[in-house]
Amino acid sequence: MADFDVFDMVGLAFDPPETNARQVKKKIDQKKAELGSALGRETQQTNRDALQAQIDYLDGIAIQILSPDGKKLIDSAFKPLADRKTAAELSSLSATVELLALTGGHTVTEATIRHYKKESRLSVEHVKKAFTDAGFEIIDKDPLAAIPKFPTNADRIYSELAALRRTKDPNPNGADTSVVADLYSFAAYISNDTENIALYKAMDTKELWGIFDPASRRYSQRNDDLGKLCGSLSAAAKTYVFNSDENRAAYEKHLVYRSVELTKLFSTMKRAPEATLRNPRFADSCIKSICEFFSDFDVALAIYNKEGELDPPYIPIEWKYVIKCACGFVNEYDSEADAKKANACNNCRKPLFKKCDKCKRLIPIQAEKCPFSDCGYVFASAALFSRFFQQAEAAFRRSDFDAARQYLFQAQTAAPGEKARIDRLNNQIDKKEHEFSEPINSLRQLITERKFNTAKTELGSIIRKYPNLNVAEFDQTINGELARADRLFSSVSNSSASKKADMCITILMQCVDYPPALSFLRATTPIPSSSISVVPVSGTGVINVSWGHSTEQGVSYRLVRKKGKVAPSSENDGELLADKTSATSFTDERIKPGQIYTYSVFTVRWDVYSSPVSKTGILYADVKNFHVFQRQTGMRITWDSPDNSRGATVVRICEGKNITLTDEAHGSYEDSGTQYGKTYTYRVFANYDGNNRSPGVESSAITPLPIVDSFSIRATQVRDNVYKISWTVKQRGIDLRVMVNGKLSVEAKSEDGAAQATLPKETFCKINVIAYSGGKWISSENSVEVNTYSSVGIDKKATSMEESMISGRNGISYRIDLKIYLSGKIPSNVSSFYYTVRTAKSTNRWATLEEIGKSPDIQKVSLATYQKQGFIPYQDFVLNETTFFISVFTCYSAGGKEIVSEPQKMKIDRPLSANLFWSVSYGMFDGLKLMIELSGNKSIEYVPELYLCVCDAGQFIASQDDKNAELVMKVPSVDLDTPVTEYRKSYSVKTNLPAKYLKKCRYFLFEQDTTSGDNIMLRWKQGFSGKV
Repeated sequence: MADFDVFDMVGLAFDPPETNARQVKKKIDQKKAELGSALGRETQQTNRDALQAQIDYLDGIAIQILSPDGKKLIDSAFKPLADRKTAAELSSLSATVELLALTGGHTVTEATIRHYKKESRLSVEHVKKAFTDAGFEIIDKDPLAAIPKFPTNADRIYSELAALRRTKDPNPNGADTSVVADLYSFAAYISNDTENIALYKAMDTKELWGIFDPASRRYSQRNDDLGKLCGSLSAAAKTYVFNSDENRAAYEKHLVYRSVELTKLFSTMKRAPEATLRNPRFADSCIKSICEFFSDFDVALAIYNKEGELDPPYIPIEWKYVIKCACGFVNEYDSEADAKKANACNNCRKPLFKKCDKCKRLIPIQAEKCPFSDCGYVFASAALFSRFFQQAEAAFRRSDFDAARQYLFQAQTAAPGEKARIDRLNNQIDKKEHEFSEPINSLRQLITERKFNTAKTELGSIIRKYPNLNVAEFDQTINGELARADRLFSSVSNSSASKKADMCITILMQCVDYPPALSFLRATTPIPSSSISVVPVSGTGVINVSWGHSTEQGVSYRLVRKKGKVAPSSENDGELLADKTSATSFTDERIKPGQIYTYSVFTVRWDVYSSPVSKTGILYADVKNFHVFQRQTGMRITWDSPDNSRGATVVRICEGKNITLTDEAHGSYEDSGTQYGKTYTYRVFANYDGNNRSPGVESSAITPLPIVDSFSIRATQVRDNVYKISWTVKQRGIDLRVMVNGKLSVEAKSEDGAAQATLPKETFCKINVIAYSGGKWISSENSVEVNTYSSVGIDKKATSMEESMISGRNGISYRIDLKIYLSGKIPSNVSSFYYTVRTAKSTNRWATLEEIGKSPDIQKVSLATYQKQGFIPYQDFVLNETTFFISVFTCYSAGGKEIVSEPQKMKIDRPLSANLFWSVSYGMFDGLKLMIELSGNKSIEYVPELYLCVCDAGQFIASQDDKNAELVMKVPSVDLDTPVTEYRKSYSVKTNLPAKYLKKCRYFLFEQDTTSGDNIMLRWKQGFSGKV
């Protein structure tokens, strides 16, 4: 049996073990059937014996791990088998992982984990633990994340280039289109420079854009097939490829992606079935081939999955870094760092990396351009350096320093190793440029300031001093601007003075020192403004001045003011209000009411002033801060008087009639002649000298109404959520509104004194009363807060009391244990309960809301504590208290506040727990006597009805109704007027029974009513044992 493994034989899961007994039995039966079939076909005895041994093993295992009916697994037998199998596979896997670690590997992929899970049939958790325990890092990479990003329309560009190669140039002298393999050769083609294609690959991205931009516009004019293709390719090149270094780099990747070798490989992959594409030997070989072009393994894997159209994608067991040597051999490493550390081809031992001449970092040996985005150095030929250097020297000789530096930078980019030659020429440029910098900078500054006439004079001086300095560009600019100014000035030689002045302004905007224009403007007076308007605004106390806009260019305005009716005669005659302004209006706020002012506006151009346009104005300002309000039974009018005014006139308007109340008011006026309910309007005029007055200001309509004195309110509960709201308003006939939480509840009249309001249930209410007073609603001095939350009820049947007697140094006391149960469903927003238990001795037997937080006997219990206990416990030590008064308040949580309900109340009487000691005696003279002593846990308020019975000496009776009992005496119950702590009494027993019998019989005492809840124990007095 030990030679076989049930898990391998039948394919049972062991990590974790299979739990379905039917599944286990099914697999064992299937394997037995398979073995039985093979046994039937086998003729060699040795083989038959081997097959039979396996069948016997499975029979034995089935008996061992399955119940007789095959419906249950015997865990005590099956689990140890599974644990041993798991341990064996873990040991084997650990050995494999250790060997992998010795080979230098230190990372594995999720695909590796899945591979070893499938191979070992262990759980993913166990496989991962085996690798991580050995120091491996498990990486979970997206096999499609590294797919290269190509420029927009890259495929269209590729197709159009192919179409261009097939198109013949109709011009017999045109360039050969067949050489156009990419956009670099296309740039050379449209530049008629196909012999220097390599130079275009080394060009800066901006330079290439500068080639394609004008070409796209040039070819857009052509309608032939070749022209359309060239136009489309030029537009695509400038828009999608050479518009940034990033897009250019992406295009170069696309050229590699579209290489002949990769195109052939992708075609082969598309014809292969998916099973082949997922076969590691085929897939890893293809990925390795792609790595010859895209050295990044992640990129190669993403391309393989994309071109193979694999979903889900193929994930290799091992993740490698690959690099191709110049000898053609593809080297594999665990990482790029390992490859750079080795830096030797595994085939030819030559270096795999070289140091970039610019950034000094290691890059692949075959790279034509540094792949780092912050470098991008191009490894160009010496011829390219020579060309740029010669161009830099030629530019230097003709004193074109900007061009010289540009060519020198390109030469440096082509060959950074030529630093010495580059530095020498750069120093020469710096020295020569410094020599020329002062006159050149001066000339540039004059041109910037548009002083072309001055610049022309300066240019002549520079040419005489530095005859070799190239100033052709400056000369062209300066003479061009001056010639333009001459043409414009000549064009208006026969025009009006106004038109000539406008043209001079236009010329000076481009050439600020053009002498003819300056001379004409200084000698020509501008046209005056067409009009002027002066408008006093009495309400705001200002004068608005406005004037007509001049039709001439380049003019501004000066506004001058003088007191009185005489206008300013010149631009300096008077107080300056506005100067060199282009606005055609001004608000004069610095004026005095009643004062005459005259305003003059001058048009000014080039410091030459026109004749004035003038107008006079005077302001009669209105009063300010005008207010009308009710004061007791009358109206009070107030205002602020303007300067220079002579009092004010107050007019009252009522029912269409205007009544002048006064002509000499100053600041305020009291109108006592008003009546409630009538509507009034008031107008106030400011008076000035010469019987002049302002236009006047008018109030809004106002109706005087009764004014209510301040008042307070209170609320009294009538029942449930109905409350009586009363107020202290003294005036009669006032409209009142009872507001509950800001909403109208009840309307009433002040003389009602009070009103009932039905409040919302189970909530918190804020009540105030508003009264209509003096035309507006005013609120009561106070508001009343009422909550209508109902308290959870007390379950009076379930609530119980237990009592224990305590003996101590100070005598006997009693411990009371109350269990207070609540009734009904507790609302969801209840948070806790306040409660207290008081006795008749308390000043206030029932607790009130006002006592919460003040009275120390009121305790609090949370809802959670109540729910956990099921009741509210209360314990106290008492002596002779007889009655307890329970108050329970419910606490609600509402809007972040604690709302406490009115209390629920319960009175509970303390049951009597007493001992009644009794004895019977017989005397020759006194006869038969019954003596009782009654004391208990509280004062004795009554004595129960008692029955004294006898029976024969050898008998026992249980009650007065016993058949063997003979009633000797019935003791009537007694209600005591004054409760006592101890009750004693002796009774003379009258009976017809013979004395001899009374001396021999047994005596029993019984209580009539035992259902009251009181507990009275009847006991013999000391020395008495039921006989006399």
